[in-house]
Amino acid sequence: MIGWKELRFIGGVLAAVFVGAIVVLVVIWIRNPPDTSLEFEMAKACLQLIVVGFIGGLLTAAVQHFQQGRNIRLDERRREDEFLRSMLGRTVSAYNAVKRIRRFLDAETRNESGVRSISRATYDQYLTELNAQQLEFESLKRIAPLADQRISRNRPTVAGPAEYIRDDSLTSMFSRVESFLNQVVGEYQHRRYLVPASGEISLNDFVALDSFFRKATFTAGTSDNINVIVRVMQTALLTP
Repeated sequence: MIGWKELRFIGGVLAAVFVGAIVVLVVIWIRNPPDTSLEFEMAKACLQLIVVGFIGGLLTAAVQHFQQGRNIRLDERRREDEFLRSMLGRTVSAYNAVKRIRRFLDAETRNESGVRSISRATYDQYLTELNAQQLEFESLKRIAPLADQRISRNRPTVAGPAEYIRDDSLTSMFSRVESFLNQVVGEYQHRRYLVPASGEISLNDFVALDSFFRKATFTAGTSDNINVIVRVMQTALLTP
């Protein structure tokens, strides 16, 4: 792309030629040569040069302005796409980690009686991991408004799935996921002391952890929101 210094140099040369042609045209006009003379032909050539130079200068300036604006927009789009890809990768990674924790916790707390129970070692291990993912979703919730700005500019082209209604946003969906996980982590923070150092305790009184295991509440709190978030960001990235 032509830089500002190059544009100034080219503009200076064109201006000099333009002024020179005007000077020659004025001199010849004052002399008032015959129509068949060489001077008259030079005057016509200078007039053509002035017209062509003026129009060419306007076109060149317009093309350069358009090209520079286009490059700025492309660079902005490139940065936004990099941000969305990073955010999408973090979202999928964190959600997969949450599912892994849920599956291992589900296996660790099952027993023959059908009543779930948990040891302190298991509770500490997996809730520490879950806390890390809850903090990751909290971070994603804080930066989601930037993604919403990008996506809102392209609506309804980037409408995403039907679930992504106009009154919803990535920010609100990340908030729901983070809030659901925060309830489980908060319960751990306030009720861990109930779990004995040795042996196990029934999970009947651990409401948030129980909802974490239940398919309906887990789906509503995390999976449904994550599925929409991923599809919306993928649609935004694939939209020209």
